[in-house]
Amino acid sequence: MPESSLLATQLSQLTARGVGLVAVGCLERGGHEQFVHAIESVRSELDQSGHFRLEGLDSTDHVFSPLWAQEWIADLLKMTLDRLTQSPAVAATNKDRE
Repeated sequence: MPESSLLATQLSQLTARGVGLVAVGCLERGGHEQFVHAIESVRSELDQSGHFRLEGLDSTDHVFSPLWAQEWIADLLKMTLDRLTQSPAVAATNKDRE
């Protein structure tokens, strides 16, 4: 098993605390591959946590152009935030504010 990178350790700590993480990268530029390599020592743990999601996009760059990629990212963020706002923790917080 490879030595755990600082990134892997920190992501593992966040998911252990219940923090939801979505990581998105470009498949064609090498950054996604480097990210996957950096977290390989804890990848199974991250996936099993239920708090980690890794996505890769083809035919885009580091700023997610062309426009379709930005729209895809916006949809992913909206879906993630919608799920978050429906969580029991957020519902309890909102109820306390009423």
